[in-house]
Amino acid sequence: MRLEHHVILSVTFAGLLLAVFRSWEMAVASLLPGVLLDADHVPDFLVQSRERFTPRRLFIAAYGRTFPKAYVLLHGWEWVFLCGLLAWWTDANPWVLGIYLGWAQHMIAAQLMHDANWWSYFFIGRLLHRFDHLS
Repeated sequence: MRLEHHVILSVTFAGLLLAVFRSWEMAVASLLPGVLLDADHVPDFLVQSRERFTPRRLFIAAYGRTFPKAYVLLHGWEWVFLCGLLAWWTDANPWVLGIYLGWAQHMIAAQLMHDANWWSYFFIGRLLHRFDHLS
């Protein structure tokens, strides 16, 4: 999913959370992973690209799957599950719950929009396949 699509989806989702739960904290917290989770593409680019870094080159490379490896350390359902446990453990703290919900909506959107193997959105799945792109 392109960055601008994640931004539009995340802002819309945050607005929905604000309308339903009346919590600015939850709405703002959901924006963080909803938009910033794709920052985990930066190390992939820096390690695997021979081009000079620019945001445009980063997204062309990340979305075009031009690298042999996909580390993207934050894109993993395991982290969403752990964040959900943390939200439960903190008795649904609005900041933690917002991060959990924003992370989940980012992952759902990314997985639905990309033609990728189901396991490619699990950190353990990528680890077991030596971070090779799974098709």
